[in-house]
Amino acid sequence: MDNKVLKSAKKAVADAGLYIVPEDKFGVLEEIAADAYHDYPLHNWFGSGKYDEVMSKLIMKITLRTMKSTAVIYADSEEMNGFAVWLPPGFTGSKTIPFLLNGGMRLILHSGLKVIGRLLTYENYATKLLSPMITFCDNENKVIFLETNKKIM
Repeated sequence: MDNKVLKSAKKAVADAGLYIVPEDKFGVLEEIAADAYHDYPLHNWFGSGKYDEVMSKLIMKITLRTMKSTAVIYADSEEMNGFAVWLPPGFTGSKTIPFLLNGGMRLILHSGLKVIGRLLTYENYATKLLSPMITFCDNENKVIFLETNKKIM
């Protein structure tokens, strides 16, 4: 990861008045994500057809902690009503050892090995579906938005 790009991304977030979340606040983000993904079809699928709050929190914990040195994790404010993660160009996902050290073993023990297959399948499909349009928009210098299908209350 190019440290200059990461610093520039952090500066852009800070200049926009957003809050860069320190690692000691990641637990709050895990709670926010677990609430946001409650009964979300993707997380239900990860849980073999039903929502599993422990599994969802573990997935977020692992994700956030394995990305902390290569991503910008930020929120709307210190109250952290919502958050986003900026990943640098070329990010290829979590590596095995950091995954295991940051809660992967606990996830496997809690949810079984099938959850790993589902996570990998999702990552492969997401990359396959999104990458061509992200590349196109990047090459054409176009703005891109991602919308989800979960109704917000």
